[in-house]
Amino acid sequence: MNEYKLIFYLQRDKTDFKGDYAIYARLSAGGENTSFSIKRYISRKRWDDTSHLRKLLRNEDELEVQNYLKRIEREVSKIVESLVQSDIPIKASYIKNLLRNKNFELIKRTAKNTMTLMEVVKNHNERFNQLVNKGEKAPSTLTRYITSGKIFQEFLKIKLNREDIFIDEIDFNLIDKYDMYLRTEKKYRKIVGCGNNTTVKYIRNIKTICNYALRKGWIANNPFNSYDGKMKETNPIYLTQDELQKIEEKEFSTDRLNLVKDLFLFSCYTSLGPSDIRELSEDKIVILNKEKWIKL
Repeated sequence: MNEYKLIFYLQRDKTDFKGDYAIYARLSAGGENTSFSIKRYISRKRWDDTSHLRKLLRNEDELEVQNYLKRIEREVSKIVESLVQSDIPIKASYIKNLLRNKNFELIKRTAKNTMTLMEVVKNHNERFNQLVNKGEKAPSTLTRYITSGKIFQEFLKIKLNREDIFIDEIDFNLIDKYDMYLRTEKKYRKIVGCGNNTTVKYIRNIKTICNYALRKGWIANNPFNSYDGKMKETNPIYLTQDELQKIEEKEFSTDRLNLVKDLFLFSCYTSLGPSDIRELSEDKIVILNKEKWIKL
């Protein structure tokens, strides 16, 4: 079915400084309905007197609006014809997006159910969150996946002026650009650029998410398999018992800093990271052999 319906109407709660009503378009196609403003105004009386601007007009302002409505009708007709030729379903949302100069290729991919990276990230993280709630996965791991997705989206906005990207658009060149962006441009407070291991972890997290989509059958291949970033061995700096003792004995001038000190020491002695401490609650502290234990 290639049928669609386009009508123009007045939006009564939208007026300009003269009290004229905003003209809106309503599109119906493929079981969808959508409306949008055409950014033109007219009085209710003139709208009715001219049969919704379909009569022969002499007023120049009204004639301009009339011609603009006809132009929209012609553009919609051309878009529908293009969709038919490309074997894409005629949907109101597709027509509206193409009227707004959205990329035709994006519409084509959407119609063929090609997965986007952010869709995959969302699906993966929603499932992972359910496992976190059941106690089968760590909250800190979920935080890493969420952060990795947000940083990749930030990269898309800055470098491609896009909110999302289809999986089959991602290639080695894009991944390589992302790697360089993380190493040389990613900003965190006053720091510019991530270290090697942080960069590799962010990209590996996205790779893991895409592997999930691959197992689900949503994508044919994982483009991040081409990434060969390697972790570098590091020599972590640790505190001695004497140094921890000095921190314990230190009294700060504010309650806030003393709380930070206590949380830091608690983390050192329990090996819990900051995100794990945030999730800690009284029901996770149990008594065994007359001693308190953290049960996770």
